[in-house]
Amino acid sequence: MSGRPRRSSPFVGRTEELAALTDAFDAAADGLVVVLIGGDPGVGKTALADAFSRTLRSREVPVHWGSCVEIGGAPAFWPWVQILRSVGEDALEAAQERLAARTDEPFPAYQSVHEVLLARSQERRVVVLDDLHRADLPSLELLRYLATAARELPILVVGTHRLHELRNDRARDVVLAAVGDGGRRLQPASFGLVEVRSLLATEVDGEPDPEVAAEVLARSGGNALYVEQLVDAVVRGGPDELAEIPDGIRAAVRSRLDPLPEATRDLLATASVLGPDFRYEVLAAVAGASTRVVRERLAPAISSGLVGISGAKLAFTHALIRDTLDDELDPVGRSEAHAVAAAALAARADAVPAVVAQHLLDAGDQVGPAEVARWAAEAAAAARRIGGHLEAARWSEEAARASGQANDLEQQGEHLTSAVSDWSTVGDGRRAVELSVELAELARRSGSGRLLAKAALARSDMFEPTSDLDAPPLLREALAHPDLGVEPGLRADLLCGLAASLGIPSVDGYRRDTQGARAAIAELADLAAAGDVRSRARLAGARLNVQSGPLHHRDRFEWLAEYQHLLTASSNVLDRIKRLYWATSLAFESGELPDADRSLREWELLADRSASVFWTWRAAMARASLSYAQGRLGLAEEQAVTRADLVAKLHPDMAFRVVAGLLFSIRRDQGRLREIAGLDTANLGVLAVLVAADLGDRAETRRLLKATVAALDVTGPDDLHWLCLLSVIAVAAEVAHDEERCRWAADQLDPYLGQCVVWGRSYVLAIPVSEAIGIARRGAGQPSEAADAFRHAIGWADRVGAVGFGARARMGLASVLAAGDPERVPLVVEARATAGRLDMAATVAEAEALLGAADLDVAEEVVADLGVAAPVAVSARVRTLGRFEVVGAGCEDPAHWSSRKARDALKIMICRRGRAIPREELIDQLWPNVTLSVGRSRLSVVLSLLRVALDPERRFASDPLRADRQCVALDLDLVAVDVEELLVHASKGLSSVRQADPDPSELEEAARLAELGSFLAEDPYADFAVPLRATVERTHRDVLRALTQVGVRSGDAAGASRWLARLVELDPDDPLAHDALAAQLEVEGRLGAAD
Repeated sequence: MSGRPRRSSPFVGRTEELAALTDAFDAAADGLVVVLIGGDPGVGKTALADAFSRTLRSREVPVHWGSCVEIGGAPAFWPWVQILRSVGEDALEAAQERLAARTDEPFPAYQSVHEVLLARSQERRVVVLDDLHRADLPSLELLRYLATAARELPILVVGTHRLHELRNDRARDVVLAAVGDGGRRLQPASFGLVEVRSLLATEVDGEPDPEVAAEVLARSGGNALYVEQLVDAVVRGGPDELAEIPDGIRAAVRSRLDPLPEATRDLLATASVLGPDFRYEVLAAVAGASTRVVRERLAPAISSGLVGISGAKLAFTHALIRDTLDDELDPVGRSEAHAVAAAALAARADAVPAVVAQHLLDAGDQVGPAEVARWAAEAAAAARRIGGHLEAARWSEEAARASGQANDLEQQGEHLTSAVSDWSTVGDGRRAVELSVELAELARRSGSGRLLAKAALARSDMFEPTSDLDAPPLLREALAHPDLGVEPGLRADLLCGLAASLGIPSVDGYRRDTQGARAAIAELADLAAAGDVRSRARLAGARLNVQSGPLHHRDRFEWLAEYQHLLTASSNVLDRIKRLYWATSLAFESGELPDADRSLREWELLADRSASVFWTWRAAMARASLSYAQGRLGLAEEQAVTRADLVAKLHPDMAFRVVAGLLFSIRRDQGRLREIAGLDTANLGVLAVLVAADLGDRAETRRLLKATVAALDVTGPDDLHWLCLLSVIAVAAEVAHDEERCRWAADQLDPYLGQCVVWGRSYVLAIPVSEAIGIARRGAGQPSEAADAFRHAIGWADRVGAVGFGARARMGLASVLAAGDPERVPLVVEARATAGRLDMAATVAEAEALLGAADLDVAEEVVADLGVAAPVAVSARVRTLGRFEVVGAGCEDPAHWSSRKARDALKIMICRRGRAIPREELIDQLWPNVTLSVGRSRLSVVLSLLRVALDPERRFASDPLRADRQCVALDLDLVAVDVEELLVHASKGLSSVRQADPDPSELEEAARLAELGSFLAEDPYADFAVPLRATVERTHRDVLRALTQVGVRSGDAAGASRWLARLVELDPDDPLAHDALAAQLEVEGRLGAAD
């Protein structure tokens, strides 16, 4: 094989492209096939051809490589000379004389090459013509001749070429276009995040950093060459190298710029200052030239593919082209150009504030800070109007910084206030706190009480435990400021924040300053009594935070409704998350798991939109706890452990305590408590007594029980932790055989029978109060009362789907029933079956211990009578053949779609066949004309709608959309797609035919599915559907041919004719199918039909 390039980087991805080349090679068995691989420089055309060639060479297929060059003195037909030499010296000798003849009479040369290849047509072979855009015209004419006159040759010709290189050579461009029209075209896709990660994984030790991979993808734009260069830079110098342009990329860009006229290169350098895209008239203003001159000078750059045209705008075809040009400008010239660009853009009626502001920032000392502040503030306001609060926050900070440089303290304070509000809106507490400290200092310098109040509220709104004690003093300082005595609304906000800061239970479960919190609530009540609506809402919010115990359970629903009244029209994400936080919390405490799920779904959507690590983590923990309550123990553990790192640095004690609480509950149900018994029990807080109780250490249980009772004495029923402590006492007292304490605990718990116990604010649904009462009554020797409580727990668990709790409650009821009670054995058997299915080993062991050996035979009969069965695997189903419809998991009827974009997003993911698609790419396909921040927000909504459509009843153990912050993919293990079933059946069937052991059932099932209709028939012009649709159509034809072959071999002539007839219907222009059908009909004696 002559001239094959040597690769220095591993080959990754390109699965679909390799499959297309393989299909073309298979088709070449019936005659010559030409595939042209076109694309921009560096996209990976030659690498793809090389990888395909190496695959075929490993199968001992002859591959011949010819490289086209533009070196002076290279003879005509040079790439064909290389190919013939690779075929054999005798082949070259046979054709060389004619190839050396005059190129103005080339037909003898064409014929000689044809004859040489025809003489060696006993086996299929591959000819690769690399860089056809550099080929001499005779070589291209020879290729066109073979493509039209040598179709009998079993050869696959693969040609690579740049898409834009021939525009200035009309003759060669016309010939190559004719070749492409008669063959197949293949344009390698840009690399995505999956390919970048794969390449990094081959070059670095360990798992590649996702952020580095994302940065490589963003910088390279998916261009394979640029990806390789950037990965090489990372390997050599670390991630910091990504800030620079590698020499290899700079050289590649320079090689494309050097052939351009000097005036064009200079104009492109000026254009690089304007950003990735620009307009003729703006560039003309910056360059000081007329629009006509600019158009003329840019024409060579456009024809060479360095600049593209999109409507009224022009754009560099790759960011690194623009970056290279910009990087080579001298600093002073660059700053001056930015200043001129800012002035030119600001003068336009359609000026975009963010663009003008960025140019002003880049201009540095060339412009005044007041001008920067004005445009930065306008950019923030524009972003805020469309909900882009993250962008608004950044611009507000720039405006504040510039105002400070201009010594305008009043404007600096206004811009800082806006920035704090925007960071609060997106939920980034840490940054809001940092700016609130800066704002407080500015307020003190300026003497503004309003600014001080803003700073204090921002500080109290944000959960930042590393400096959490800063909030109360700052709030009190603001409350004491004389400016705030006449502003009841603002004062109410401050008092609400103060009550929450002082009164919310801390991580160890005890309040910091109960008296101070109550004093703040009392003043709030006075303000509310005066009729101020905002004060009433803030009073409700303060009570929700502070008076969190079971005593006020019903009141808290009213407080939440009043709290929401102020927030009805609020666009502040953090305020909305807090409302959903309380709604979820109350649903958990009420044991209403469906309500908790509904609130949590909305909360998760908002958390995904926000930048708040804390609220995202709390939503994740709430989801893990809900999974636990629904009996999905393994999923709950996975969700909790994998998301703990979100808040580990922010608050390690809280992260540990919450995850430990959930793991404790899971391990306790699984009978694996000894796995966490090695932990320092002090770290488990009040749960330590339950560890001792479950491990049978009665002495330690009694010792810890005393400490728990003492802790209960310092709190009360208006505190969330009071109920936690009391339920722990009820369980531990039974193990300690303390009947008096059991009776007392049950009496205390009775008023709250319908509530549930959660471990603090972590939502770990520990136990329904009714079960805790049942345990306490059982320990107190009151079986009848215990049975009533356990029955209540069973009814609740069955109603809300808390299957694990239902199994435990059934065991509790069975334990207090008499041995001969007819309910007893069925209860135990059902509990054991459910617990076994959920991996609740502790309940299984308890059930088997309670049944006893004598009851085992009876139990088996009861199991048969009950018909207790293992859970049935569920999946969502998507139909794409003939029509598009989605049937959610556990549903019978198709989903009703409210969003066309959600349908399209699912279709795009189906076309990716389980492979991840970068979020940015998906956004670009769904909303090509929106900003990335808007697109991300819209995509979050779309993905939420998709999850609801695929899993409306939350039956899946994991997310049907495998997603992270960079990519998203459809989980084909959970979502059954008919086109995937078709391709799987076809693959198995075709493989069996190739192995001479045909399985017609697989082929027939594939054919049946294909007959349902075209793939995504309602989207005939959608680009994303084209590759997979072509694969389906090709596979359908291959299946029909294989079924024909099976019919012939098995003597089923009628069946063979039927499949051939269908093949002709599919492709009426296929002469081979027509001839085969006619021959088969003649075999059957149906001569009339054959004619």
